[in-house]
Amino acid sequence: MSRECQEREAGGQPVKTLQYMLRRLRGRWSWMPFVPLDGCFGETTLEAVMIFQREMGLAVTGVVDLETWNAIREQWVAFEADQAGPRPVHLYPRENGEVRPGEQRLFFAIPQAMLQILSVFLEGLRPCEGEGRNGEKSACNVCWLQRAAGAPETGVMDWRTWDTLSRLYEVFVVRSSDGPAILSWG
Repeated sequence: MSRECQEREAGGQPVKTLQYMLRRLRGRWSWMPFVPLDGCFGETTLEAVMIFQREMGLAVTGVVDLETWNAIREQWVAFEADQAGPRPVHLYPRENGEVRPGEQRLFFAIPQAMLQILSVFLEGLRPCEGEGRNGEKSACNVCWLQRAAGAPETGVMDWRTWDTLSRLYEVFVVRSSDGPAILSWG
């Protein structure tokens, strides 16, 4: 039984991990060959390792020594980080997240900032302060959001109103590349 097939018989997990990283790096560099995920250190895996070594200025041996492994891992980690995009963050508490008109809650400054930005895009939203108090302008904006969502206009920022706000923010700010488009909602 050949060494390559022994790796496969033993599960081939270290080889599969190497193959996976080399295959992903093909997304960064077109010169990387397509590597099968078969757990067998065969011709294609050997070729990919040697090409990687050549392109990275390492000794071209085809052996995945510590230096080669670290270089592959380093490049893979950097590529995955580039592909991941920004980390999602939960900005609004699901429990105890109601902010009634006149109340002040520190986390309410985030929806206020989002409303401030959206006021550039959406007619009817008013620029408001961002100190975390659901004051007159903020409460009017919350009512605007509730009206747009077909919900009762209470002026209370809650989870459902936050959901409407975050969806509008994503559409008009995060995904928009054409600049402000003024819309009028009832």
